[in-house]
Amino acid sequence: MGGQAAGPGRRARREAARALRATEPGDRPDHARAARAGRVFPRVTMEIDQMEAVKEMVRLGLGLAVVPEWAVRREVTAGTLRAVSLGKAGLWRAWGLACLEQQLPSPALRAFVRLCTEHLPRALAA
Repeated sequence: MGGQAAGPGRRARREAARALRATEPGDRPDHARAARAGRVFPRVTMEIDQMEAVKEMVRLGLGLAVVPEWAVRREVTAGTLRAVSLGKAGLWRAWGLACLEQQLPSPALRAFVRLCTEHLPRALAA
């Protein structure tokens, strides 16, 4: 930035003026609440429901994006994107399970749901 160091959070606030957002139904209020709590007021320039498109736009320098950590793990490891933790911003993502009605409530489906609820949060946090 022209050789000048920005104070803590100043660069993030400046960059947030060009925010991109990967959207899921219902997550806009959560993003807005987390941004306000962090005293960041992004001007969302685009909302896209395709994670790969959002990541490519960030790679091209078109803005920042709020995405789940697991969604950029490969790019961060490869060095093509950089992740910055939002800490305990209170963001979360709802997950659902779709199945045929006649499959409910099969023992296999109940076992799968139990497996997901017990192990998925840990796996995503790793």
